[in-house]
Amino acid sequence: MVSSALSPMKILLIGAEGRLGQMLGKLFAREDLLPLGHTQLDICDEAAVRRCFEAERPDCVLNTAAFHGIDDCEAHPDRGFAVNAAGAAHVARAAQSAGAVVAHFSTDYVFDGAQRKPYTETDAPAPLSVYAISKLAGEWAVRRYCERHFVVRTSTLFGPPARRHFREDFVGKMLRLAREGGPIRVVCDQWRSPTRATDLATLVAALIPTARYGTYHISNSAVALARGAGRRAARAARPLNPRVSWICGAAARVARAFGCGKRPSPQNTVSACPVLRRCVA
Repeated sequence: MVSSALSPMKILLIGAEGRLGQMLGKLFAREDLLPLGHTQLDICDEAAVRRCFEAERPDCVLNTAAFHGIDDCEAHPDRGFAVNAAGAAHVARAAQSAGAVVAHFSTDYVFDGAQRKPYTETDAPAPLSVYAISKLAGEWAVRRYCERHFVVRTSTLFGPPARRHFREDFVGKMLRLAREGGPIRVVCDQWRSPTRATDLATLVAALIPTARYGTYHISNSAVALARGAGRRAARAARPLNPRVSWICGAAARVARAFGCGKRPSPQNTVSACPVLRRCVA
């Protein structure tokens, strides 16, 4: 699917107010773009989704809407599945009826982290938490209900928030804690592939016109230990507050210290992106 100056794509951007949604909105601004926040479209409402698609008849749908947070999903599993699984299914069914392509965003947390090498698209998922299970169910729904789909798994998204009330990313949290000057508790046994939101959006924009549908891992190539990433982020704040101290430990101990962590996080979700490299090289 390639647009032209005379015939731009009609794109629905769901979750347009989020970090990734804002980046995608900028990259697709030259298309016939309709950005939709939660107040404009609640994907949990199947009838509302169907009416929106029937009225707009999009060529492409970018679905960034999600219920984030491991502990939030453990505390509110119904809400997690309503958004991440059922909501994804509603969007996929409506897109299929409209003849649209869906780009659906998922997470590296669909893996259990037991593997000692980077995860590829063909590795079997093994989710550990309600959040991860609900996101995996959303992937299955998109594949089941929409023939032309991109399922994009990414990891530890960071970048400037569009609004002040947005959930902090890891880098932003480390900077804030460093400026506040108290001890920073951070795990030393989890590995991730932190991904800049602008890079993810740029690669998705390059991927969609290829029409090579399927499942993709998209993450930055650097591998980060949470402790090391936190130290680098906080170093930028040290001139403001030199009294930062660190308490590093295994994830379970840090979670107990904070009184959180109702479910385990995967230890290693470093991603390899072989399918993406073959597609957009």
